[in-house]
Amino acid sequence: MPRPLRSSAFPNGYVSLTPSDPDEAYFSDHANLVAWISGSGLSLREIDNLWDDLAKPTLSYRTAGTIETGAKPGAAFGNRPTIRIAGAAARLIGSLTLPASITVVAAFKLDTPAVSQTILGGPVSTFPRFLLGTNATGYPQLVFNAPGSSVPSTAQGVIPANTPSILWATMDDASKLVRIGLNNNNYGANATVTEGHASPAGVGVGALVDGTSPTPGMDVSDILIFNTVLSDADRGRLLAFLSRRTGIVVANLPPA
Repeated sequence: MPRPLRSSAFPNGYVSLTPSDPDEAYFSDHANLVAWISGSGLSLREIDNLWDDLAKPTLSYRTAGTIETGAKPGAAFGNRPTIRIAGAAARLIGSLTLPASITVVAAFKLDTPAVSQTILGGPVSTFPRFLLGTNATGYPQLVFNAPGSSVPSTAQGVIPANTPSILWATMDDASKLVRIGLNNNNYGANATVTEGHASPAGVGVGALVDGTSPTPGMDVSDILIFNTVLSDADRGRLLAFLSRRTGIVVANLPPA
């Protein structure tokens, strides 16, 4: 059945999506999905106020006192639409409160991986903080910051420059275990944080909401956020779907 997508560019603020892939239907209806940010600029679930105004060249988020984010529609994955983000002033911001336990899966391309930057982040860089991005040498990291706890984790290798990639990361609030995988269904790194994550409301794509830790340049195809650690089966199914959707090769996928 068609899925409603939120967009101010359409009558009544919604447009219907009819999934072309059974796994697109499965994950758009997944009970633990809290946000799906796509290259179209449309958003599922709780990223309210993030939209693609088709009359403008930029994707927009508006609340009292805010300005255009500077993120623009692009086409960096062949025929797949993407969101182009470049520079400290360019980021998408939304009203979501990131969950305590989390799975994030992102299909993206970075201009310059070897710099500390944000793919998905919380409101500010002060405690408590959430940041999925890269460290200064280009390795992916998931940082959960709370007073007395700051544990980055690296994955299978440096994110290649100007090459579409799929990165996933999880954190289980009960065990405090963090896992990350890059272009691989298996995890390449894990660490245990000493404290949980309790970020205030707000999420940024391409920089933290306050503009800190920006990406010098990034193209985003899809970012999915779940409020749980996905099962191995669901993670493999999602990575296989995004691999088909974007053409990005992911290693060690489960049999079809």
